[in-house]
Amino acid sequence: MELCRSFAGGERTAKRRSGVGPAAMERRLASAPSRREGALADGLGGAAKSHVNIPGLRLCGAKDEVNRRVRIKPVSWRQLRCVFELDGFVFRRARGSHWIGEKPGVLRPVVIPEYEEIGLDIIRGNMRTAGMSRERYFGLLARC
Repeated sequence: MELCRSFAGGERTAKRRSGVGPAAMERRLASAPSRREGALADGLGGAAKSHVNIPGLRLCGAKDEVNRRVRIKPVSWRQLRCVFELDGFVFRRARGSHWIGEKPGVLRPVVIPEYEEIGLDIIRGNMRTAGMSRERYFGLLARC
């Protein structure tokens, strides 16, 4: 097993946050009982524990890969408008350089400014207004 050192600041940050240096964390890991031994010691009848709990230690592995989420990145106004059009919004009016889209069942219209890159706050706000999940957003963005 290896220790995750991918956080900013490297080993110095690990020492500051947990009060224990990386070498000490590796020693703790080596002295900790294996999953199988821990399960038998707890009387769980051979059922393995899901993790070894050592304060200040984070292990790299499949669990980190599963929890990693795709980031929402800034997109152009044309791409964002395409996403909301595919979701059923109709852009009938514009006010200056802002497109206003409406959809039956949505309480407020979504507003998309004509920026080269639309920031994350605007994207997330429009997604919240539309009731759109992250998965739906990325699915529609892939089609644009």
